[in-house]
Amino acid sequence: MLVAHVHNGISFAVDYHGNVLASKDYFTTSNEIMYADVPTKGTKTLYPIIGDAFGWLCVLGFGVFVVLSIKGRVHKQSN
Repeated sequence: MLVAHVHNGISFAVDYHGNVLASKDYFTTSNEIMYADVPTKGTKTLYPIIGDAFGWLCVLGFGVFVVLSIKGRVHKQSN
């Protein structure tokens, strides 16, 4: 569920499937209010289980690749 409000542009509300629930273009409408029936209950995702672990594993993996790259360059220069 996402509701994006902009000052001068297109505001919209979408559900978790990506279906547009409501949208409003600032430049084509005189109505200042956008109404949308948004769901109040979410869906189950993996995030509550794994949390930020995936992001930290990506950072750790990037660090390992940097260290291996530097070691490989040093090893090639010494030969």
